[in-house]
Amino acid sequence: MQKTCDLFIPLLTNDPKLKYLSLFDNSFKYDEHSIYEGYLNLNIKRIKLIHFVGYFRTKGIHIFNVPIEYRDNKNINKAKGTKIAQKHANDNNFEVCFSEKQSVPLYWAYRIINDIQERVGGMVYIDKLDGHIWTIEEYEEYFYDYNNIL
Repeated sequence: MQKTCDLFIPLLTNDPKLKYLSLFDNSFKYDEHSIYEGYLNLNIKRIKLIHFVGYFRTKGIHIFNVPIEYRDNKNINKAKGTKIAQKHANDNNFEVCFSEKQSVPLYWAYRIINDIQERVGGMVYIDKLDGHIWTIEEYEEYFYDYNNIL
């Protein structure tokens, strides 16, 4: 089953190629005088948005293909995400530090610090919908299957 997704633009942009999104969602009306940031309020199948994500990334514009559940449902806030990450860190004998730069619309990201076991990976990702800790498999699947990033 194909997930319905939206595009999320974390930084201001107005690329004329955005107008082509209306081919897949006729409710999207590109305005050349507008600046776009955040969700574009699209409802397009995941696979159709991968091309746009790849195009914008080649131009240095970070953009994310996001299942609409993350847009349409209440997300846990950063404070709750931090609490979950800190509990996980305490249970596993390390500490965490919030990473704004590595957080995306689907999860809050925390860098592992003071890890006496020196585990590889160095990150804890807290899902914004339900607060579960992302596995490496979820992380890889999201970036490859939704954003064509290896």
